[in-house]
Amino acid sequence: MRLKGKTAAITGVASPNGLGFAIAKAFCSQGATVHICDIDAKAAADCSEALNAAGFQSIARRLDVTSEPDWSDFLKPIARDNGRLDILVNNAGISRRALTEDIKIADWRQVIEVNLTGAFLGCQQAIQIMQGQPGGGSIINIASISALAAFPQSSAYGASKGGLRQLSKVVALEGASRKIRCNTIFPGMIATDLLRDLAKTSPDQIAEQTAKIPVGRIGDPSDVAQCAIFLASEESSYMTGAEITVDGGYQI
Repeated sequence: MRLKGKTAAITGVASPNGLGFAIAKAFCSQGATVHICDIDAKAAADCSEALNAAGFQSIARRLDVTSEPDWSDFLKPIARDNGRLDILVNNAGISRRALTEDIKIADWRQVIEVNLTGAFLGCQQAIQIMQGQPGGGSIINIASISALAAFPQSSAYGASKGGLRQLSKVVALEGASRKIRCNTIFPGMIATDLLRDLAKTSPDQIAEQTAKIPVGRIGDPSDVAQCAIFLASEESSYMTGAEITVDGGYQI
């Protein structure tokens, strides 16, 4: 029960096969009260029902991460009703694959808005809550190895995750004196719906990239979730600004 008594908020929880759900389930299993959200309110509610049916405690609501009022409506009641907000996981993300010369400006802007601006708004409002409570809090940003290496047809996605990497560093630096930690996880190829969809359209690319993973397999969402538990817990109390790759050694 490494998170017993802690209150966590996790974005982008809309699929039982996704990173958000895996993190939510892992946090629940360690004793946290978990608030999950997604722009798809029904999908988030279904995920919450699945967690609660398993004997856990979770609450779901709709959140458009690009909306500042939505963020306020999501986080402030959590802090009010629970007395504090201990953990925020900025997990929500999208991808729009296209060559740089072909990507539509609307798609570029949407990826940046969701992946980077959405995380910025979450960090901003979480800091405002966490700085006023004993013990501060832990912010965990889910980036991607696309922030560390270049992949074709990922200019918007890579730029958004690269920006998230730098945002995390600044938040860590600014929050350190207030006991607000901010760390970043960089998943590699993880068996989520996003990867399964890509496998349908680009199976050769998936096979090529999988062959480059030293441990010889695609990751499971639980691999990322276990790392998130560590960063959310007091076990990592001396860590902030850290960057942890969960990629089976791809970036070695």
